[in-house]
Amino acid sequence: MRSAYIVDYELYIPGTFIDYEELARITGLPDWVIKDKMGIVRKPVERILSVSDMAELATKKLLSHYNNVRIGIVAYAGSDFKDKYVWNVAPNVMGRLNIKNAYGFDVSMQCVSSIVALDLLKSKLQASNDDLYALIIAATKQSLIVNYKDRNSSFMYDFSDGAVAVLLSNVDGKYEILESSILTDGKFSNIVYQRLGERFYGNSVMEQDYLLEVNRTEEFSKGFEEIHLGISYS
Repeated sequence: MRSAYIVDYELYIPGTFIDYEELARITGLPDWVIKDKMGIVRKPVERILSVSDMAELATKKLLSHYNNVRIGIVAYAGSDFKDKYVWNVAPNVMGRLNIKNAYGFDVSMQCVSSIVALDLLKSKLQASNDDLYALIIAATKQSLIVNYKDRNSSFMYDFSDGAVAVLLSNVDGKYEILESSILTDGKFSNIVYQRLGERFYGNSVMEQDYLLEVNRTEEFSKGFEEIHLGISYS
């Protein structure tokens, strides 16, 4: 079985920012809490380009260094807050950059989508008898959908915007991809979500229902703390 590698990567980071003083004004918290307690001095935000625009820029920059590489797989592993709903980013970026004779798909596992995509593509790279190159692209504009008035959402106040493109290969690379182990705890599936889907179940549409909803219950807080401390629970 062949090994899988990370060959290289490129970033797109917006040139516009929100600093801690602006976050303090938006959240209603003292600026010293944002800066000293949360550790946020400033964060990049994108107000013009879409998720796919940023993903395209990062991918185009990366591939400019590897003109002779033929890409076989493209996986988008970024935010589900995309340009459009019920829509995939990977085929869109492939079309823009004229990536042909490859297949593209989107991976959705929220904050760990990129880790899952890395695990999935590693298996494909290892199993291939031929030289194979793959791309993971990710982008986010979730700073736009954080409810800064909701203290339950405070762990998302540092959400910022940008994109990354990562080139993988089973030929050679800077970093070998090692083993991974991923578990999912279904008890937390309804803690953070966007309410948009609920509009199709009835006529009550809340104002600003595009913002992320956080149901931070006592059970969630306790369980989340135990997980971070490495304590198992029943």
